[in-house]
Parts: sequence; C-alpha cells; structure tokens
Amino acid sequence: KLYWIVSTLVFLGLSACRSRPDITSVEIECSECTGKTVEITSPDLLEPKNIEIAKGQFDSNGKVTLQFNIPNDRYLAFRIDSVDHRAMYFFAGKKTEIVYAGKSPRFKGANSHFYQYLSDFKLIVDSLCAVREQHVASGEGIPEDENKPFLEKARLPVSRYESRVKADRELTAKHKEVLIFGAQNFSRSFDRSFGM
Repeated sequence: KLYWIVSTLVFLGLSACRSRPDITSVEIECSECTGKTVEITSPDLLEPKNIEIAKGQFDSNGKVTLQFNIPNDRYLAFRIDSVDHRAMYFFAGKKTEIVYAGKSPRFKGANSHFYQYLSDFKLIVDSLCAVREQHVASGEGIPEDENKPFLEKARLPVSRYESRVKADRELTAKHKEVLIFGAQNFSRSFDRSFGM
C-alpha cells in the first residue's frame, strides 16, 4: 500500500508534463505466462478503483504486446492474472520491452538502464516495508527514544540509491528527476508511517 501511495504522489507530481498523444507500447516475454492475462491500470484519484488502460493475453509462445495512449509519462499498475506485480513508469509514445525469467523482470530498449534502477528501488521498498510490517505485527513498535536512530539507519539504502542515481552518467536528466522524486516521496511516506 505504501508503494502505491508513493506511486500516486509521483503521478501527481509529474502530471504537468507536456501532452504527447503518441502510441505507447509494451512488449512482454514470459515463458511461464502462456494463456495468462496481463493488464495495465491507473488508480482513479476520485474513487477507490482502477481504470483499465490496456489488457491482453499471452500467446502460446508466452508473448504479448499492449498498445495504449497516455497524455504524459506516468506510473501505472502492471499486473499478470490480477496479481499486483509492480508500479511501472511508462514513457508516453515510447516502447518498453520486458522479459521475465522467473519472477525477475529484465528490460530491453532505450530506457532499460532506468528500469533497472526502478527494479533496484522496488527491492529497497519491499525490504523497508517488511521491516515496518514486522514492527506493526509484533505490537511492540519502536520506543520513542529509538525512533530517530532507527529511521536514520532505514534511510541509508535510500540515500545510497539516490547517490548512485545522481552519479550515473548513463541516466538522462529526466530519468534522474523521476527516480529521485520517487525515492524522496517514499522516504517521506516511510517516516510518516512511524509518526515522524
């Protein structure tokens, strides 16, 4: 849930990008997905539901191509057989190629380096959210005097990630903007979840 809050914030923050009505496409290869349905949705900001953007079915070779129009670059929900897989950032009018080997996606094409960073950040988010859920489930919480040191330690992976992004010369300025904006919003949401 926290990841979707972050994704929605990023979506709102970047919704002012210039309009591009070109066709956006995603090609997916997944040998284990034959016959399964893949869908891309957007959260409805007015009601607790998702708006379908594109939907398709993997063919007998485990391949599917989806094409859709989005007015600007944005995060959308990407799922296979109604299972939430991830929030994916799509560049309007561009092609995204994804190859699944097991559960791990590999990206091809012009923005593949950017997508690898997104995958790396998802691992950080999943890890920190698991820590948060563990504290909630235990009912113990974190003593007030330990809150600040705990959060400083929890922020380290995000800080290192941001430093990597800033130093990477293969990323475009737009890539860096999106990645850092998402990381900073996640950090703020994570802090708030601990009452900071």
